[in-house]
Amino acid sequence: MRRAGILGCLLLLTVGATATSVAARSPRLEHLALTPADNRLAAGAQVRISDLAGIPPGWLPLSTIPDNTAPACPWQNYARYTLTGRAEADFQPTKVGHAGFVGSSVDILATPADAIGRFTVDTHPGTAACEAEALRKALGKSLKTISAQQLKLDNLGDHAVGYAFAYEQPKGTPKRIYITIIEFVEGRGIATLSTTDFDSDGSMTTRLTLAHLIDRRLR
Repeated sequence: MRRAGILGCLLLLTVGATATSVAARSPRLEHLALTPADNRLAAGAQVRISDLAGIPPGWLPLSTIPDNTAPACPWQNYARYTLTGRAEADFQPTKVGHAGFVGSSVDILATPADAIGRFTVDTHPGTAACEAEALRKALGKSLKTISAQQLKLDNLGDHAVGYAFAYEQPKGTPKRIYITIIEFVEGRGIATLSTTDFDSDGSMTTRLTLAHLIDRRLR
C-alpha cells in the first residue's frame, strides 16, 4: 500500500518537515521491469487537476517520488510479483482548511494474477491496525488513534477495499486528522486513492467518484 504521498503532505502541513531523499528500494517490494507502455497506462489513469475542479478549496499539484521504502506490515512482502508500470499524482489545497491532501497511485503488474496476489496481501485481516499505527508513528507519537476501520466497497474494479483512519492531536492544530485510502484491482492494475482531511472527515461520495474515474481509465 502506497503511503509516501500522504506522509509527505501531512508532515509538511502539520509539522513543517522537509522532504526526504529517495531511499534504496526495499527487497520486499516488487521486481521492477518497467515498460514505456505500462508507465503511460499508469500515468493516464491518475487523478487529474481537472477532476478536482469544483472540489473546495481548489488544488495544486505536488511533485512526487517513487515510494521505495519497505511496506509497513510484516506480512507485506511483494517480492514474488513483477511491476511493469507505475505513476503517482498528488495534490495539495490552495489554502489551509479542512482539506489536506488528495493523491492517487497506479501500479501495473505483469499479470492479472500478480495484481490479485498483491491485493490479497494488502487485505490481510491485520492491515487496518498495522497501517494505522505506522501512520500514527510517522505523524508523531503524541497522536492518539481514534479509529482504524476496513471498509467494504462494492462496484469498484474487480476487487476493492477501503481503510479509514482517524487521529486526535492533543496539542496544536488540527485537532483531528482523517485519512482515507481506497485500493482496488482493475485487470493488471492496482490503484490507490488517498485523501487527508482536518477536523472533518470529508465526503466519501467525492472519493468514490474519483476512484471510479481512475477505474474507467484503466479499462
